[in-house]
Amino acid sequence: MRSRFKRIPLRAARWLFPASVLALAPKCLLCLFAYAGIGAALGLRPAGLCGASPGPTDAWAAWAAVLGVSAVIAWLAAVVWKRRARSVAAP
Repeated sequence: MRSRFKRIPLRAARWLFPASVLALAPKCLLCLFAYAGIGAALGLRPAGLCGASPGPTDAWAAWAAVLGVSAVIAWLAAVVWKRRARSVAAP
């Protein structure tokens, strides 16, 4: 049986790690963009992290991501607009 003083740091570590992961996890799209901006400011790029040389695929993937995010935002805006219009028209 472990002594009480040896168990205290283990219990603290078991709670600290998940709490720190939850605190640092991006909670919204804006937080995700902020983390990406911080990474770009520090010079961290996916190609630089894995050692691949940048090529034309990078530009294509970036535009695909921009179009995908734009489509999701437009879809969400349409859903919100449709719900608001339905709630105003309901007696």
